[in-house]
Amino acid sequence: MGSMVLSRAGFAGLALLAAALAFAVACGSGEPKSWGERWAELGVPEAEFGFLGDFTDEEQASIRLELKTAQVVFAERFGVVVSDFTVYVMTNDIYEERMAAVLHEQADFALACGLVAPDQPVIIVPGDCPEGRSQGAFLAHEYFRILQQDAGGLAWRQQVGTVRSMAWLDWIEAGSAAYASALVSDATGGIPLNDRREETQLRWAELAQPFPRNRGDIADPAHAPVFTHHVGLLATEWLAEQAGPEAILKFFQFGGHAAAFEAAFGMTLDEFHDAFEQHRLEVAPPAQ
Repeated sequence: MGSMVLSRAGFAGLALLAAALAFAVACGSGEPKSWGERWAELGVPEAEFGFLGDFTDEEQASIRLELKTAQVVFAERFGVVVSDFTVYVMTNDIYEERMAAVLHEQADFALACGLVAPDQPVIIVPGDCPEGRSQGAFLAHEYFRILQQDAGGLAWRQQVGTVRSMAWLDWIEAGSAAYASALVSDATGGIPLNDRREETQLRWAELAQPFPRNRGDIADPAHAPVFTHHVGLLATEWLAEQAGPEAILKFFQFGGHAAAFEAAFGMTLDEFHDAFEQHRLEVAPPAQ
């Protein structure tokens, strides 16, 4: 079972978001249907929530609705929905106290933006995250990470202590979660996916580097997050266009390794990199 920790910081506007979501129009229907109604049609139980701190009923309802909205979008796009996990929502003071008690002198590390570790809770602290870290859909990003883990996750995460000899696939974990949360942001009137795509293409053109095949191919290690999260989003979207969005979670289900990549997407890693490099030259040619 996975869990998420969300700080109170960044909650401003959630109530307005919930109100806006209530007027969303269901796909394929001419009648207005709220996200809550669409979620109810999935026929799944609600995920467990634990609110630690002073949260109003309105705040709690907004946070619950944010997750339900992600479940609806992902069920429609990826054909998967799970709810057997817990979301722990803490105020900053309680979060810091709990993390300090667990990690002692490493407490500052625990307050970094997002921690994901094997057999550990998934933690997200929106107030401490760079703008756009989760494409404006915090719970959606972490919920997709739970879908990844539920499907099987990356092979190297299941082989702690072994030498990583497989091709560099970190990007498909972070990039697919970024892509998935961007879909939710787009569907709920947040940052349009098209804007996110164009912004990343411009940034990629400025870097003027092919998508890395291995970790050592990144000239400046500081650019690694750009490739994993941002260009990884573009790569995930491209793969979804080639093989269908359901192939993304199939990759994790098939084992999350190089052979699973070919089984899920119908191309080898070499074939992907060759084709994606041609795509780069079309959409993000090196800036002059």
